[in-house]
Amino acid sequence: MYAMLDAYARIRGVAESSYDDIKKRFSTTCSALDGGEVIPEEAYTGWFQRAAHQGDAYSKVALASKSWSDLKDEEYKDLARDVVNSADPEAIFALGDLLALAPESSDLSEFKSISTGPYANYAWGIAACRMGADCGPASYRTDSLCVNTGMCGNGNFEETIRTHAVPAGQQDSLDKAIREVLKVVDKKP
Repeated sequence: MYAMLDAYARIRGVAESSYDDIKKRFSTTCSALDGGEVIPEEAYTGWFQRAAHQGDAYSKVALASKSWSDLKDEEYKDLARDVVNSADPEAIFALGDLLALAPESSDLSEFKSISTGPYANYAWGIAACRMGADCGPASYRTDSLCVNTGMCGNGNFEETIRTHAVPAGQQDSLDKAIREVLKVVDKKP
């Protein structure tokens, strides 16, 4: 992973040390589980399956994301309803990523308007952050955003998105999308 981050730094034209803090955080997290040993995919898939079977909303989304292309419209809707009803900010964040993968032709009923559009995915993530998902400046989400997209900064997830992904003239559109997601999430039973 370190070599990959160093390569990203070279490609992006930044100092390799730019990713040092991210390397330290990833190392701390990884070494805390099973002594830092590689965990086979079937092990963590099994963890997600057991947790999903027990009703964990995040685990349900994680499993659905592995087979998103096979999901039917009704499965997307049922999962979205479960996640929204759970009010689990981490699951809500992940749901935004999953809904972004749904085919454009999907009938997502009440979720259609908030799963399409240029800022829908960001809106789900920011709404989840505002609900309590871990999105601070040194969070896994902000580190992942930096590593995967090159959108790096000293701010939290929302600040980074607003600074690097959404043009100044489109901030109102992002705010509208966030309000729409929060409106749906607040309608939970």
